[in-house]
Amino acid sequence: MINLMHRGYMPGGGLWSPGRTTFVLNIPKNASTYTLNILRENSWDHVSIVHVITQSKNPIDTIILLRDPVDRWISGFTTYCANYILGADYTAGQFIKDYNDLTERLIFDNLIFDDHTEPQSTFIDQLTNQFNKKFIIITDDRKKLIEDIATITGNKLTVPTVDTNSSEDNQDTKIISDFMRSRVNDALQTKIFDRYYRDYEILQNIK
Repeated sequence: MINLMHRGYMPGGGLWSPGRTTFVLNIPKNASTYTLNILRENSWDHVSIVHVITQSKNPIDTIILLRDPVDRWISGFTTYCANYILGADYTAGQFIKDYNDLTERLIFDNLIFDDHTEPQSTFIDQLTNQFNKKFIIITDDRKKLIEDIATITGNKLTVPTVDTNSSEDNQDTKIISDFMRSRVNDALQTKIFDRYYRDYEILQNIK
């Protein structure tokens, strides 16, 4: 993983099932907050990959939630802006007003700003052969997502009342999200494809 500024993310973090048979890898912006909240309510524990390796000698079924790279990048960049660019003295409107060709070139020349925009493949590469990878592609159907996880674990999951709202439901972040989505033309989408090509390869291989 590149040396990103610390944003509170525990590299190689995830949740381990009560029976210690299943591990869910945490990949930021891949329904992570929603999923982890529900799993915690079902007595799953926060652990690291290193902890799983040292505590279990058996192969561990490992659930990996994958997301379309373009959608994830827009969501990740939006979260980055909301957390570290926008503020009381700098609104989404000001961001859009200041946005120009130079801004766009700088953003899309870099693309990776923090863990929210780090390629999904980087997180997956932390897993050793001990982890038996089982991929789930994220859709808008959150109920199906939990059902898919429950199917893999073989245990029914209780879905309590949790906050399922995306951070992009906030007015400012929604403005940024919609604006960036409108900017991603074919040329810029190609830049995302080139930078996140390994994510596309993983998605292609499991479809």
